Amino acid sequence: MRTWIFGQNPGQFADWHANTIYIRSPYGPWGDTILQEFVSGINDDNERQTIGWYGSPGSNSQHKYVLMKILMNQVRAKLGQVPIIIQCNFVCALVGNSNSLQVRLYRLISDWSLNNVTNRYKDKTGLVTWDGDAWFPWWGSDVEEPIISTAQWSSSAVLKLGNRIDVKPIIEKSLRDNTDAMLYFEGYNLDGNQDLYWNWRDNQPNNPYLEFTYIYPIEFYAPLVTGGIDLLNPMDDTLGNEYFLGAVERGETGPAAKGWLKNFSGAISQIDVWDDYPEATQPFQLSGTGVGKLDFAEPGEVATSQKYTVEFYSATQFEVKAEAYRENPTSYHPQINLDASWRGDIYSDFNSPLGNCKIPASAWQRGTFTGDEFVFNIKGNTTDETWPADSNEQVEITFDNAGNPDSSNWRPITARRAKSRLTVTIDAAEKFFPVDFCNPAHWPVGNKAFVMNSSFIDHGVVKAVQRPSIGTPALTGSGLDDMTVEINSNYNGNARTTYRVRIDATGGTDTFEWSNDDGATWQDTGVAITGSPQVLENGIWIEFAAVTGHTLNDYWSIDAEPFGVTLEGLSITSNGYGFGSLVATSLPFRDVEPSLYTTVSADSGASYSPASRLYVESPGLFSPGDDLLVQKSGTDVSGIIGDPWEWVTVDTVNVAGGFLVLDALLQIDYVKGDFVTKTTGGERAFWMRPVATPITIEELKKFRLNAKFL
Repeated sequence: MRTWIFGQNPGQFADWHANTIYIRSPYGPWGDTILQEFVSGINDDNERQTIGWYGSPGSNSQHKYVLMKILMNQVRAKLGQVPIIIQCNFVCALVGNSNSLQVRLYRLISDWSLNNVTNRYKDKTGLVTWDGDAWFPWWGSDVEEPIISTAQWSSSAVLKLGNRIDVKPIIEKSLRDNTDAMLYFEGYNLDGNQDLYWNWRDNQPNNPYLEFTYIYPIEFYAPLVTGGIDLLNPMDDTLGNEYFLGAVERGETGPAAKGWLKNFSGAISQIDVWDDYPEATQPFQLSGTGVGKLDFAEPGEVATSQKYTVEFYSATQFEVKAEAYRENPTSYHPQINLDASWRGDIYSDFNSPLGNCKIPASAWQRGTFTGDEFVFNIKGNTTDETWPADSNEQVEITFDNAGNPDSSNWRPITARRAKSRLTVTIDAAEKFFPVDFCNPAHWPVGNKAFVMNSSFIDHGVVKAVQRPSIGTPALTGSGLDDMTVEINSNYNGNARTTYRVRIDATGGTDTFEWSNDDGATWQDTGVAITGSPQVLENGIWIEFAAVTGHTLNDYWSIDAEPFGVTLEGLSITSNGYGFGSLVATSLPFRDVEPSLYTTVSADSGASYSPASRLYVESPGLFSPGDDLLVQKSGTDVSGIIGDPWEWVTVDTVNVAGGFLVLDALLQIDYVKGDFVTKTTGGERAFWMRPVATPITIEELKKFRLNAKFL
């Protein structure tokens, strides 16, 4: 389990303000009915936001509200888009008198800015404005009507620093949708005349913040001294918590170090592990009427995450927009602004000035029009920016074999992955796999490799890797030999094949027919020769120099090759792998069962009777005899002497009552949202070792691992 505070001093306070929290409210301090709005980070040591109310119970002034927009780039940079959030609380202090405040949280549907006055009226007739001519959201249109969560906040001296409200549903959705988090806080009190203030910068320890408890769908753990999994020590690459593999130099091989992965995805999974190498998503056309296509984009070794939009300002020329994506909060070129360094054309390679993204000329299919837009994302890595450039280049990884490294399966940790584009059956020791993309420089011949789908896995060795290519037309016959492949042809088919173009009629204008299976069948017949480029399919264009003068039945053969990987050393299993099967040099684990976990559902522990009873959200997940780790979530562990966790064993399970009976008394008090996980199940061990080249000068090796589901 991991915890993170966003916004509290000292470290994340700068992030919180850099990330910008926008606030607005129509209620100013001391009851002034004026529009109060500001952005966090202003150099005012006494910034406060009114969320209390004044007036008698039942009056219109009883409810006060605050709108908040959290720009999520910094949060996404830390957590990524797919964490499993156990808890996420908004924490703040209240100042004012000693009374409490009931806070209700809703999710804003519509985006807003400080200048938005669209809904400035109290009524839909548009006659009565809100106090201070303020913007106010409409229920059901701008605000979701269901309450996300409620909390009772206090401004008493004891509790003023620890007022919390659950914002997990809103933050989860924002991470998933790659949007900012928009919240609507409503204050309510039955006591009448009150003035309560949200303490923004009254003094620095009281700054509001987000408090995260989370895990990842795949977690990595260090080993215990005994070799078992250390569930209290998730592997990390943050400063001071690196995982060292020792120092090596000049051809040395270092000792092997053990690691563990654990599957928290909730399903039986196929998982592979490798160095955090960047990958590009399949480009798609967002808008425009052109029939051209962008087949792929190519990230460099140190590419960083960005969302790329390619916008055409002529039929062949474009400008590239690069925006913040995933863990990278920085937009390298967020708008089209006629910047020549971000412009290119389909006939030459485009290399981004920042981000290390390449759009090769060979990736374009002709037919683009002005106004066409294509979009793709690069999921970057941080390895070579966080650590030295070769930090993982000389690290190998292998399976665990009865507590020892599997010496027959060592492979470089800097692996590559690709997806099959055709069905391939393992009926021979050597097989060719057409794939979506591969760079031969990244798939060294002789490396261990595999092909895997949800049912099978077959292991082999890389024999060859290739990019797409189109051969020179070869004439069979004695007539005029004037057909060529047009220079800007880029084959994007899924199979190795031979095209055949045959003259099927002669006269004033000769005609041809063509085949995509070396003449076994014919696709089009009687196609008039134009003397200009003419398309067959899959990016292959041909051109005749003359429209007449050819010999009947003469034909040209054109070999076409796709992206592909050839594996050898396969066992003949007759396993079949269809479109989308994984071909990779990473370390694969099959059928990894899910690790069982849940959260505490109600107060339990040493102060409650019976202290052996633990209320949990999903008691039916567990069985008598299961060993559990119970951990306090969040960062508030005040009052706990010793560690904020304990190891327990299930005695009986009461599904109807929603609790587990343990074989011993709990020593700590737990509240709703605290973390509970079974200590065994869903884990796999692996080993790593540093291997230096003959010229490597001594250096310490540190690692950053990545993992994916099939």
